[in-house]
This record gives sequence, C-alpha cells and structure tokens, in this order.
Amino acid sequence: MPTNKEIVSSAFERWTHGNGGFLELLADDAIWTTMGSGPFALTTRSKQEYIDRMVTPMADRFSTPLRPTVRGIWADGDTVIVRWDGDATDNDGKAYHNSYAWLFRMQDGKAVEVT
Repeated sequence: MPTNKEIVSSAFERWTHGNGGFLELLADDAIWTTMGSGPFALTTRSKQEYIDRMVTPMADRFSTPLRPTVRGIWADGDTVIVRWDGDATDNDGKAYHNSYAWLFRMQDGKAVEVT
C-alpha cells in the first residue's frame, strides 16, 4: 500500500505531464479552505462544490492548462504538504505564475481536508 506522500507525489507527477491531476486526490466530501481575502478565498464542502466554485472559474481564465512544478513534498502521519509553482497563460496572453503551499489531510488514500 503506498504512503500518503507517495499518493500525493504520484498525482502531482501525473498532473505535471497532463495525465491527471490533484482532483483525483479529493474525497467526494472533501472540505477545501482557500486562505486570503480575494474572490477565491472560500471554503467548499465537497469535491463538486470545489470544482464549481474554484477550478472551473480559474480554468476559464487560462488559455493553457495550469501546470505544476513541485518544489517539495513533506509528510507527517495523515498530513501531506506540497509546495509548488503553477504556470499557465491567461486568456489575454500574459504569463500566469503563482506559488502555492497546500496541506492535505489524508484518509484512506484520499484528501478529506485541504488548506
């Protein structure tokens, strides 16, 4: 059985190469909290709500897929932390670059809470 770190690492590796992504990590009832004060700072209470309120609106901003470059993955028990940079091209042709740190609480191979 793969470790939580291996599960998350593998999903990010597939996402990097356009063969899947982090959404496969989410449990159907995953709670996702995005910190901050902008329009995407919110808490969702299911995978589908996260897709509807965060993933789809973000994807609509880009003319190319968002691709991650992982800077580090750390795990302690049921918690996995991923520090990564995301790059894409906005619909207006400008480069998008942002850095992220996601904290996954894993249960039975799925993320049940993400911040």
